[in-house]
Amino acid sequence: MTPGGMQYSYKHFFEIKKKLLQKQKNGQHKGVRYISNIDKDNSRLAKILLDAGIQIRHVKNLPPMSFGVSDKEIAATIEKMDGGTMVQSLLLSNEPAYVNHFNSIFEELWKNGIHAVERIKDIEAGADLADIEVIQSSSRAKELYLNLVRLATKEILLVFPTPGAFVRQQKLGVIPLCQEAAKKRNVTVRILMPAHESTAQTIEELDHIDARYIERTSSTKATILLVDRKASLVMELRDDSKTAFDEAIGLSTYSNSTSGVLSYVSIFENL
Repeated sequence: MTPGGMQYSYKHFFEIKKKLLQKQKNGQHKGVRYISNIDKDNSRLAKILLDAGIQIRHVKNLPPMSFGVSDKEIAATIEKMDGGTMVQSLLLSNEPAYVNHFNSIFEELWKNGIHAVERIKDIEAGADLADIEVIQSSSRAKELYLNLVRLATKEILLVFPTPGAFVRQQKLGVIPLCQEAAKKRNVTVRILMPAHESTAQTIEELDHIDARYIERTSSTKATILLVDRKASLVMELRDDSKTAFDEAIGLSTYSNSTSGVLSYVSIFENL
């Protein structure tokens, strides 16, 4: 929902939400989840909702509408509802096709959102420009990927989920750019990936790059790039059988949230 939509929900439906949250505590309801763009103007409201038990995630690029969806119906509007003003036009439907469609949109946004607690920490620390961007275009993700590597000044950390992912990065030019960053700019480059005979020789011949092997797991399905501990780019693996980068990846998520990036760094260090 838009920031205005979050204000609208609080102003007109907060008491209803609290009753649902009480049912959740009693094991009679699954709870309440919000997705919105959290900034310094609405972070206080987000904290109130979090304290009440509502789960919230921040997403920068939201669909141009506010909607609510349950297992039975959806309600949607394109009005901004600035300041929590009453909505004048509302679409309601209990058609299963629409309910399933909006549920899938919500779950995709939720999966790629940043936890509101982390977002609020960034805002309170003065990093109110920290954002998360969900990228659907593989060409846009590729452009951002290459630019982030080119602009690295201190450190590049990479996690490849499969040997095939490494081969695609080599073909794309990411690995040569990493080598150039290490040689010419003294950037520390570290790579984690599963071992495979098809890539063993190439890995051994990498200069100025610390490449180490990790076990391949079904839970690791994304290429992760961390640059200077300031930015992250997570690219979901859609089809590992493809040889072209654009065809192999699905959604990508970019973030310059300090807490979010450092959480990925912590995961990297423990792999």
